[in-house]
Amino acid sequence: MLILCKVDRVADWGSHYGSSSARHAMRKIEEQMLHAIRQGKTWRSGNTSVDWCEHSPTFGGSQAIIRLHGNRIGIYQPSSGTLNISDGEGWRTPTTKSRLNALLTLIPGLRLAVFQWKGEWKFQRHDGTAEPWQGWRVIEFDSYSAQWNV
Repeated sequence: MLILCKVDRVADWGSHYGSSSARHAMRKIEEQMLHAIRQGKTWRSGNTSVDWCEHSPTFGGSQAIIRLHGNRIGIYQPSSGTLNISDGEGWRTPTTKSRLNALLTLIPGLRLAVFQWKGEWKFQRHDGTAEPWQGWRVIEFDSYSAQWNV
């Protein structure tokens, strides 16, 4: 059994995500996905999967790889507090957006979101500002400053 490091940075179960005007309850499959990530377990349901890679040579520790329809949309490394999210190389669908927003709840205290405005995807930062979605985003915890780098 994998023991997750820095569990104190994992958000509560009942979290909602998105901007204040776009918040909605998390889907059951997304709650199950997050539960598998928090428990360090491999999991699959429908079109979504979580696979754990022990001692990844690329990242130097255990990591969860999250896929939607077989496309990698997230990598979470709890030991370093790093979350990489992507749209799976251009799969900009409502389901992809919903899964990404669920993954962003792994970052506590910051209201981060991926949303669509006038047909364009945007990334909402913790201060409420939005910027164009570039297809991916890295969020990491800087233990030296004890702050999240978004």
